[in-house]
Amino acid sequence: AELDRIEARLMGLLNMSEEALFEKRDEIDSIEERVAELKADNKAWLPDASKKLANIDQLLERVKARMPRKRIKPYTVARGDNLWSIAKKPSVYSDPYLWPRIYVENKGKVKNPDLIFPNWTLNVPHGVDLNQHLVVGGQSLSSIAASVYKDPTKWHRLLKANQSQIMDANLIFPAQVLDVPAN
Repeated sequence: AELDRIEARLMGLLNMSEEALFEKRDEIDSIEERVAELKADNKAWLPDASKKLANIDQLLERVKARMPRKRIKPYTVARGDNLWSIAKKPSVYSDPYLWPRIYVENKGKVKNPDLIFPNWTLNVPHGVDLNQHLVVGGQSLSSIAASVYKDPTKWHRLLKANQSQIMDANLIFPAQVLDVPAN
């Protein structure tokens, strides 16, 4: 019954637009984790379950192939705006500390993060590309390695891949987007 529900949900996800799929990233990740748990169960070896899981795997791959990881939304700067206030808006991030994401995405236009002008159109990134990780408050290289590699001792791989933006392995910042080399 659970496999049928997962299969039906994936079929529904396949019919969504890329924009709607982007909003369902967390749900898709949790489905993928649950499918991995179900595969580890001895019942997965039963012929019906095995066939159903194979079909679910194919559906999951199709959904993931259609899903954009990073999306850019335009934002028109209003009088009195600054990167902090833009990032704080509920329609943007609802978190002013994420202003560096907007700055980094618009470095070609914004030379000084303290100086932006009305009517400029800024690109506001949402999500990250595959093989990238958005740092949030309280994270360290080892906690990110534990999350993406399931092994905190692989933090040095993250450091090596991001040498241009990490000067001290003990100092990473919220809103940094790190490259994550394949395991």
